[in-house]
Formats: sequence, structure tokens, C-alpha cells
Amino acid sequence: MAPALQGETTKLARSISLGVLLALVVVIGILSFEVMATFILPLFLAVMLAVLFQPIQVALTRKLRNRSQLAAGLTTLLVLLSVLLPSILIGVLAVSETATIVESLDREELVRKFGTLRNRLSLGPPPAPVMTAIERIRANVGQLEDRPFVEPDALAKLRPIEELQSQIETDSRVIEEKLHLGNVPAGADFTAPPAQLSAAWNSWLTAFRAPKPPQPDANHAAWQNARSQLEQFQTELLGGPLVAPIKRFVRLDNEQLDGILAKARSAAAPLAIDTTQFVGGLLWQLTVGFVIVLLGVYYFLADGASMLKSLVELTPLDPKHTETLLADFGNLTRAIVLSMVLAALAQGLLAGAGYLFVGLGSVFLLTIMTILFAMVPLVGATLVWGGACLWLFFIEQRTGAAIGLAVYCAVVVSLADNLIKPLVLQERSNLHPLPALLSVLGGAQALGPIGVFVGPMVLALLHTLLVMLRGEMKSWEQKRT
Repeated sequence: MAPALQGETTKLARSISLGVLLALVVVIGILSFEVMATFILPLFLAVMLAVLFQPIQVALTRKLRNRSQLAAGLTTLLVLLSVLLPSILIGVLAVSETATIVESLDREELVRKFGTLRNRLSLGPPPAPVMTAIERIRANVGQLEDRPFVEPDALAKLRPIEELQSQIETDSRVIEEKLHLGNVPAGADFTAPPAQLSAAWNSWLTAFRAPKPPQPDANHAAWQNARSQLEQFQTELLGGPLVAPIKRFVRLDNEQLDGILAKARSAAAPLAIDTTQFVGGLLWQLTVGFVIVLLGVYYFLADGASMLKSLVELTPLDPKHTETLLADFGNLTRAIVLSMVLAALAQGLLAGAGYLFVGLGSVFLLTIMTILFAMVPLVGATLVWGGACLWLFFIEQRTGAAIGLAVYCAVVVSLADNLIKPLVLQERSNLHPLPALLSVLGGAQALGPIGVFVGPMVLALLHTLLVMLRGEMKSWEQKRT
């Protein structure tokens, strides 16, 4: 065989071998991912904790004369006692308190408070007979609107047109009497209706009483116009185009309140059981995950150096790029996690002191919620303490306490966030507030609570990779020229 032909055959064989190898790597990689998918989040949490506690492990290793295994074990124990067990305890207490609050809700008390809130926000519905009459008119107009297109055989089963129109006239008189519209004589309680409401009512009556053409399409259009005028009147009755949607969506009436209570109690039912049972069940569900986290933390601390060395050797990237990525991952993990956790803890504890001072109930639950929401950029803890201020102002009608808590949280609690995060980050994470917010929300939606930390880190690492890629492209262009 000629040397040239033999060389081509060798190249072809190597290409085929490389293609088969790549295909096998992809297939086995996908299968491995399927096998390990359940443990990805616990392992990522273990990596994050190992990076955070690595300085402590290094210090212990020096103190223990390079006994790295013992130092890793002691550091893992510290992680268990200072992070994992307190997190479980706080979660159990928060969920138990939530279930207790939901079960102890007093419907009558809530009806009274929501009634007060309706009055203060001017969200009270019109008189019940008026709303009933409007709904009945709408149903009857709907029958008149659809009548031209009803099959002849079905017409005999429908109410006569005269009966429907008579019922609409009767309901219209009820509305006029209750709202003092039209020519209703003024009584002792007479209050002139707004001009826009009277105009909308007159438009409805004109459209309803106008002669309807016999042609099906024209008749349908005429009744359709009448229904439109009725809806315009109802919109004006509910406060206009801006207020009416709010009143329709947040009626805060007894029916809506009963629905909210039913849903809340249904959601809390699985939690409202014996505390020992609940704790046992929760620990049983989380045992495997926490065991993986603990084992991962230990092995990452004890054998992290050798793992990184193997990773560098297996990665097809330039070693300097791999080292940069690993260094950035460590720095970003410490910067992002520490800044978010410390700032959230500070905001939660400061806000909790404010909740306690103004006499709010469920201070522990509100504090935990403030800590959790404080990890979301921009809005964060404001959702919780802002809601607490609104509750004080509208429900408990304690204006001074509401204003005082709002000023305290806006100044002191928000200042803690603005001081701690820049101090801890020290420009190590160059994320704009908008991408930071989206990365937190997207990470939480995709990965759950841990995604609050994963999202910003992934985005920051992407920035590092793009910088590397740009450097490589510049170097490649310089070599070409």
C-alpha cells in the first residue's frame, strides 16, 4: 500500500474512532446525568458550603498538623451544627406556626376586619338587590340577544319576549328606587346620583326600550348594544373604568372570604397534624438529601485539591482558563452567598425588632419571611414589611404604628442592605441590578430555594466565560494578521 494511501486510511480510522468516542461520551454523559439528576442540587449545595467553609478547614488543617481528614470532619460537623440543623428547626417552626395561624382564623372577625377595609378603601359593593337585579337583567337580555338564531323547534321552550321585557322593566324599577335614578321621588334619605351614573342609566334605558328591527342580524345587534349599555352602567356603578376592575377582582365579600379560608385551610391541612409526626415526616423526606450534602461537604473539603487536579486534566480548556474559572467560582460563591445571607439576616432581625415593637402578631413568622424575601433584589423585604404596614393601617387602624414602622423599615432596614452587600461583595460580582433580579427569580423558579444563590453565580460565571472567549478571539485574530 502506498504511503499516501496508508496515511489517508489512518486518518480516516482515527476520525471514525474519535467520532465513535464522542458519541459514546455524549450517550454515557446523558445517562450519567439521568442517574445523578436527583442529587445535583444536594451536591451543588455541598460544593457551595465547602467553598464557604474552606478557610476554616485550611486553618484547622494547620492547627492539626496537616491532618486534613480530621480537619474536614470537624468542619463538616461545624456545617451541620451551624447551618443545616438550624435551617431544619427554623423551617419546622415556621411551617407549624403557619398551620396554627390558618387553623385559628376566625371567620366572623375576618368579615368584620375586611368590612372595615372595604369602607376605608371605598371598595364596598352596591346594595345586594341592585346587583341581583343587574345580573337578572343581563341574563334576560342575553336570551333576547340570542333569540333570532335559536332553532324554531326550541323557541317554544323559551320564555315569551313580553315576559322577559316585563321582568327587565321590573328589575329596572328596583334599581331606580335603590339608587334614586330616573323619576323616583326624593325621600328623606335622598342623595342625588352622580351625573355620569345617571347618563349611563339613561343610555341603557334608551337602548332597551328602543324598537328592535325584525331582521335577525339587526335585532341581534340592537340587543347586543343594549347589553353593552348595561355593562357600561355597571362599570359606572362600581366606580368607573379604573376602580370597577378592582372591585370585581377584590370584592372582599363573605363569599370570596369563605373561598379564601377554604383554600388556606385545605393547603394547611397536611401540616396541621401532630408536631412529632410532622417533624418525623419532614426529616424522613430530607434524610437522603442531607446525608448527601454532609458526605459531599466532607469529601469536597478532604479531597478537593485532588478533585480539582483531575478536573483540570480532564477539561479540554486551556489550564489557565480552568484555573480562572475555579478561582472565580470560589470568589463569587463566597461573595454572593455571604452578601445575600448576611444582608438578609440583618434586614430580617432589624425588621423583626420593629414588628415586636409595634405589637404585631406572629413576629417569628414575619421575621423568617422577611429574611427569605430579602434575598430577592430590589423588592425583597419591602413586600413583607410593606404588607405589615398596610395591615396596621387598614385592618387594625393604627395609623401611627403603621407610619412609624414604614419609616423605620424604609430607613434602617433598607440601609442595612445597602451597607452590607457592597461591603462583602467588594466589586467581585459585576452584576447590574436588573440581571441580578432576573437571575434570582429565574434560578428560584428553575431550581427552588437554592436557585436564589445558583442564578447569580451562573450569570457571573457566564460573564467570566464571555470575557475569556473575547480574549481568545482577539488572540486568534492577532495570529491571523
